[in-house]
Amino acid sequence: MKKLQYKTCCIQSNAEDIIDMVDHGRKITYQTFIKHVEYADTYNMFCRDFGWKTLKNDHCVRYYKSKFQGVPCYYLDHSAIEYIWT
Repeated sequence: MKKLQYKTCCIQSNAEDIIDMVDHGRKITYQTFIKHVEYADTYNMFCRDFGWKTLKNDHCVRYYKSKFQGVPCYYLDHSAIEYIWT
Protein backbone atom coordinates (compact mmCIF):
# COMPACT_ATOMS: atom_id res chain seq x y z
CA MET A 1 0.00 0.00 0.00
CA LYS A 2 1.37 3.41 -1.00
CA LYS A 3 1.57 5.88 1.84
CA LEU A 4 0.06 9.32 1.28
CA GLN A 5 2.34 12.35 1.24
CA TYR A 6 1.71 15.68 2.93
CA LYS A 7 0.03 18.04 0.45
CA THR A 8 -0.95 21.28 2.16
CA CYS A 9 -2.93 22.84 4.99
CA CYS A 10 -6.04 24.99 4.98
CA ILE A 11 -4.00 28.16 5.41
CA GLN A 12 -2.21 27.51 2.11
CA SER A 13 -5.31 26.45 0.18
CA ASN A 14 -8.60 28.03 -0.84
CA ALA A 15 -11.82 28.04 1.16
CA GLU A 16 -13.92 26.21 -1.43
CA ASP A 17 -11.64 23.15 -1.51
CA ILE A 18 -11.37 23.03 2.28
CA ILE A 19 -15.12 23.45 2.85
CA ASP A 20 -15.88 20.67 0.36
CA MET A 21 -13.32 18.37 1.98
CA VAL A 22 -14.59 19.03 5.52
CA ASP A 23 -18.24 18.71 4.50
CA HIS A 24 -17.54 15.21 3.13
CA GLY A 25 -15.06 14.15 5.80
CA ARG A 26 -15.57 10.95 7.76
CA LYS A 27 -13.97 10.70 11.21
CA ILE A 28 -11.36 7.94 11.55
CA THR A 29 -9.06 6.69 14.28
CA TYR A 30 -5.45 7.61 14.86
CA GLN A 31 -4.49 4.02 13.94
CA THR A 32 -6.26 4.25 10.57
CA PHE A 33 -4.69 7.64 9.85
CA ILE A 34 -1.15 6.42 10.63
CA LYS A 35 -1.64 3.33 8.49
CA HIS A 36 -2.23 5.51 5.40
CA VAL A 37 0.10 8.52 5.71
CA GLU A 38 3.85 8.80 5.27
CA TYR A 39 4.73 8.83 8.94
CA ALA A 40 8.47 9.38 9.05
CA ASP A 41 8.67 12.46 6.83
CA THR A 42 5.51 14.42 7.45
CA TYR A 43 3.50 13.37 10.48
CA ASN A 44 6.60 13.42 12.69
CA MET A 45 7.13 17.04 11.61
CA PHE A 46 3.87 18.03 13.29
CA CYS A 47 4.77 16.21 16.47
CA ARG A 48 8.09 18.03 16.67
CA ASP A 49 6.45 21.39 15.90
CA PHE A 50 4.00 20.92 18.76
CA GLY A 51 6.69 19.63 21.12
CA TRP A 52 5.29 16.11 21.49
CA LYS A 53 6.58 12.68 20.63
CA THR A 54 3.16 11.89 19.18
CA LEU A 55 -0.22 13.52 18.72
CA LYS A 56 -1.87 10.17 19.37
CA ASN A 57 -3.21 11.11 22.80
CA ASP A 58 -3.91 14.79 22.13
CA HIS A 59 -7.63 15.34 22.74
CA CYS A 60 -7.53 18.43 20.48
CA VAL A 61 -6.58 16.44 17.35
CA ARG A 62 -9.14 14.75 15.11
CA TYR A 63 -8.49 12.51 12.09
CA TYR A 64 -10.57 12.25 8.91
CA LYS A 65 -10.83 10.61 5.51
CA SER A 66 -12.24 12.63 2.60
CA LYS A 67 -11.40 14.01 -0.85
CA PHE A 68 -9.34 17.10 -1.55
CA GLN A 69 -9.73 18.58 -5.02
CA GLY A 70 -11.33 15.29 -6.10
CA VAL A 71 -8.44 13.16 -4.82
CA PRO A 72 -8.78 10.80 -1.84
CA CYS A 73 -7.12 12.25 1.23
CA TYR A 74 -6.61 11.88 4.94
CA TYR A 75 -6.35 14.94 7.12
CA LEU A 76 -5.93 15.89 10.71
CA ASP A 77 -7.54 18.84 12.40
CA HIS A 78 -5.54 20.55 15.11
CA SER A 79 -6.76 23.88 16.53
CA ALA A 80 -9.15 24.28 13.56
CA ILE A 81 -6.34 23.93 11.02
CA GLU A 82 -6.60 21.03 8.59
CA TYR A 83 -3.34 19.33 7.51
CA ILE A 84 -3.89 17.26 4.36
CA TRP A 85 -2.21 14.16 2.92
CA THR A 86 -2.99 12.93 -0.62
